[in-house]
Amino acid sequence: PTGMLLGKGRRASAIACGNRFTLVLTTRMCLLACGTPSIAGYRDASSWGSAQELPSLVGLPLMQLSAGDHHAAVVTAHGTALVWGKNETGCCGREYPKELAVPVPVKIPSENQSASSPANLPFTDWAIWNNKDGLVAKMSDDVAIQDVACGAEHTILVTRSGRLLVCGSNQRGQLGADVSKVPTATTVVPVHHPSGGRFVSAEAGNAHSLLLDNYGDVWLTSSNGLQLVVKGHSVLAIAAGGDDNSVVIAPASTGGLSLTRQFSVEKEDDGMDIVDSVENLLQEISSNGANKQYACNEIAKRTEELLKYPSVLNSVFLDPRELEYMFDRLSNVGDGEVKQNIASAIERGLKIGLECLRGDDTRLMHPEAVRCLLLYIKFFDVCRDDGIVFDMRGECISLFCDVILSVPFEGHKALHGWALNLYPREIFAKMLVQPLLRALNECLKFSVDENQVSHFQPSRQAVPVIVAVISWLHTIAEESNLASPTDFYSDGVSQISVGALFDDLQRMKRASPRERSKNFHICAYPFLLSPGCKRNLLQMESQIEMYKAMLGDIKFSESQRQITVDPYFHLEIEREHLLKQTLEKIKQTDAKEIRKRLRVSFKGEEGIDAGGVTKEFFQL
Repeated sequence: PTGMLLGKGRRASAIACGNRFTLVLTTRMCLLACGTPSIAGYRDASSWGSAQELPSLVGLPLMQLSAGDHHAAVVTAHGTALVWGKNETGCCGREYPKELAVPVPVKIPSENQSASSPANLPFTDWAIWNNKDGLVAKMSDDVAIQDVACGAEHTILVTRSGRLLVCGSNQRGQLGADVSKVPTATTVVPVHHPSGGRFVSAEAGNAHSLLLDNYGDVWLTSSNGLQLVVKGHSVLAIAAGGDDNSVVIAPASTGGLSLTRQFSVEKEDDGMDIVDSVENLLQEISSNGANKQYACNEIAKRTEELLKYPSVLNSVFLDPRELEYMFDRLSNVGDGEVKQNIASAIERGLKIGLECLRGDDTRLMHPEAVRCLLLYIKFFDVCRDDGIVFDMRGECISLFCDVILSVPFEGHKALHGWALNLYPREIFAKMLVQPLLRALNECLKFSVDENQVSHFQPSRQAVPVIVAVISWLHTIAEESNLASPTDFYSDGVSQISVGALFDDLQRMKRASPRERSKNFHICAYPFLLSPGCKRNLLQMESQIEMYKAMLGDIKFSESQRQITVDPYFHLEIEREHLLKQTLEKIKQTDAKEIRKRLRVSFKGEEGIDAGGVTKEFFQL
């Protein structure tokens, strides 16, 4: 035997071997593959023997894998099965194409129609369910896969509810269905338990399958259907392989030695274990336990570990309120030193996790792979008060925005569905908008020295991409009324001088559509400006237009040998016909003249308009 190099920090939790390929599932829920390109991915022939991550599976929280002769399958933590490879017999759950180069989800027929699945939830087999705290998205037990087994030309799936689903060749009865009725299944078809029980696991050989049910009985597939081969022995585990090989593990009889599973390495925690450990450590700190200092250091370590593995993060927090509760507790734990340690851990974890998602060949197309991007947003809400340093150069927020803006159409559609369905109005702004506005405000901060020179933050370069992501969220919020306009007002934008905003507005107006697409203009996103900021901007624009109109009316008097300027638009009217004469005057006047400052006088009345007459005019 020769050791396989998986890469720094990677440890194998499961292995599956097919014909000229090997799959390795790591303890951090990612899949590595080597061997034939149809399974391990197309790459240079010299690298076939090195285990590399499949780009299309990056971010998916993978829990199980299986390998056939020329096809393979994986199952996510939430119950989605993905299959790829040769599909000549329909073993990938579809008739065409005859070979799948990338893993695709298997469409599972549902027998439970009680879930409410809205049209804007574009995920295969997912639905919205009610729990004690509100709505949560998950897969129904009758379609969520908990076990998968691949044979030479067939695939066996077992759902959480105990359904048996099969596809592929049935020439030797390996599907457990009558060969005369089902010679081949090019789509997933159910096979019912002969005794009405539930199946819990499956194993597959080349042309036979072994099944374990909830009674501990074992069933073997045959050309006539399912045959009971072991009954009444409370079987614990099964295995199958080759042509007709099967293994059954049952409890020891009375007086015998029991089997004990031993591990060569210590088991690593999964996503829920990490979250639970953080909660326990927070409880330890709040109770002032003896290990408070250890708990503070361990919290930072566990938080970083959660963020640096997107697959692990995607396996938890299907209800975002759980993340909100944990983050709020993290934000208020310990003194300044503890908060700084946690902030630094969050920054390190975000960088590593986002770099994993930004690979050159990575394609975030699956709903379960992109959900972590919405979860990451909350961690940018780290409070910078009391000297807490977090993402000073804006590298994390820039990296995050680059990843989310480069997501392909399928992933973008999934993100849209997650945001609409998992983030109701009461948490939408707090979980998705507020953290990005905080990051934007930090990037827009500046200081003025004694020479009146402005010094901006190094992170200012991240402003355009942050605004682009906020704009996307603003579109979603308007579409379904998930936030109010005030939720998008930016204090950082409001603190920009009116002159600078006006210059930006004028450059935007003068630019062609092509130039606007290449250059960033903050005024192109008016939802960021507060009403007071917009009022000041409009006031400056109005004053400048008045000034331009006044300069356009400069006249030179030959008799007096001087330049005369009339800065006012004179409106002389009668009180009795105020509205009619005003409209007639406006119709007869050039548009440039109307832009001047208004001066009103009433016919037959003496006096100069110093503001009082104009005020009376508008009151009338």
